[in-house]
Amino acid sequence: MDILFYFLGGILAGICNATAGGGTFITFPLFVAQGINPIVANISSAVAIYPGHALGAYGYRKILIQKKLIKFKWVVLCLVGAIFGSYLLTIIENQSFNQLVPILIALATCLFVFGNRLNIFLQKVSTSSNKHQWVGDILLILFSIYGSFFGAGLGVMLMAGLLIMGVDNIQHNNALKNALGAIITFFSVIIFISAGLVDWKIATPTLLGAILGGIWGAKIAQRLNVRVLKSVVIIIGIILTFYYGYRVYG
Repeated sequence: MDILFYFLGGILAGICNATAGGGTFITFPLFVAQGINPIVANISSAVAIYPGHALGAYGYRKILIQKKLIKFKWVVLCLVGAIFGSYLLTIIENQSFNQLVPILIALATCLFVFGNRLNIFLQKVSTSSNKHQWVGDILLILFSIYGSFFGAGLGVMLMAGLLIMGVDNIQHNNALKNALGAIITFFSVIIFISAGLVDWKIATPTLLGAILGGIWGAKIAQRLNVRVLKSVVIIIGIILTFYYGYRVYG
């Protein structure tokens, strides 16, 4: 029953990631509710929902290859940020991480709420020149650190950063967002596995469910009202923010 429970949770998270995002809002509290150490729960969640990023990048493979969108410098910046964020998560104390959880969930929820408005604003002011290039590089490192440390809302952050860097073509932006997200989470997953911090009893069935959910999600997205699903994810984020905030800060 536990395996089935995690498998179904993975399906739901995969569908969310493929349509509106926010799969972490499903898997992380699901693991914590089962009494899993919050840090291990966060790491296992990152491993379990990794296919969502990879499948998204694979879906844009033609655009990425034909347009030669990925720059070597961006890969290096993602690597630096992912290594730092992952290492930080492996050494942080449980109590310190617990205190950060409400803040991280609140931040991710705000990104889901205001992400579209932020992207629309940045799309209007973005430029293809190198004027804001250094800002985009710094943001890419910071987003990579955040993505490897917690992960929820990473896609929204990357889209915003790419707009600042001048990638204002929405298809190119989405393709790069998925590719860079896959790179960040790939390096993180490798580090987490190497450190032996993944609970495979919960991660494996959830991962299999997330793969299936991601495949279904691509089809469901064409029929489902994504705004409704995104609203549900935001409501879950708000509830989790208050729940963990009350539990941690009383």
